[in-house]
Amino acid sequence: EQSLESSHGTGIRTTFLLYVIAYVLISHIAVSAHTQVVRKFGGVAAVFVGTARKGMTLVLSFVLFPKESNWKYAAGAALVLGGLTVASLEKQRNRKKKESIAAADVSQFSFPEGSKLELPPIPLNDLDSVSPDDGSDADVERRPLLDVEMGSHRSSPSSTNAPQRRR
Repeated sequence: EQSLESSHGTGIRTTFLLYVIAYVLISHIAVSAHTQVVRKFGGVAAVFVGTARKGMTLVLSFVLFPKESNWKYAAGAALVLGGLTVASLEKQRNRKKKESIAAADVSQFSFPEGSKLELPPIPLNDLDSVSPDDGSDADVERRPLLDVEMGSHRSSPSSTNAPQRRR
């Protein structure tokens, strides 16, 4: 009796070990194949392949393990496929709408071929060379439009955007 129990226990361990080894090898092959799909075709194709694999598993479960036919299976499949189709069509419609809006915005600001867009010079620190165009009084105090040294004249550390420490 004792030899029967010991051989039975060893047989279970050996079978379990073979299952673990088979699982690890198949998992390694699956992960390597998935990685190759991502490298060659991109992430979107890899997700598509993974989803198609799940669908094929579902179909094969009906083929290999026959079940009693029921209208609910067909209705469920139609609802899932219909939902996927509607979502895909809506996504395509939104993409086309965005592209047409972007094309309209760009054509609105297009310039004739050969024309140049020239900006007038902006006085920054050279105030002496600027004269008033409207003939107004030239004694009016003028400041440059852009203070080049603006960041170097902080009055206190409290004017920064950094969070204050509590004391």
